[in-house]
Amino acid sequence: MSAEIQIGGAPLGTDAVTAVARERARVVVSEPAWVRVRRARAIIEAAAAADQPVYGVTTGLGGNVATRLSPADQLAFQDRVPRARACAVGERLPVEDVRAIMLVRLAGLATGG
Repeated sequence: MSAEIQIGGAPLGTDAVTAVARERARVVVSEPAWVRVRRARAIIEAAAAADQPVYGVTTGLGGNVATRLSPADQLAFQDRVPRARACAVGERLPVEDVRAIMLVRLAGLATGG
């Protein structure tokens, strides 16, 4: 196994993306990133518990943003959204491309925004 790449600290450089995509470097989320993610989740959970509209959590998406989801429907909705977008046409992307894309997405999530 090659190097270990930590996300959630310094911005990712091309060397880190290349190491993960091509060399299958292990990815580790830094503790400060976990703190930010937990803090962001607590804000969302508090807003949802207070019945405040939270885009894509207590409301629908896109044109359905005005549609409020009942608490009973929210969990199922969170399960359906990624599944509904997990389809494509054409050839599969190379594994290297998918690893790079997933790393960059994870790094974005690790900001806790």
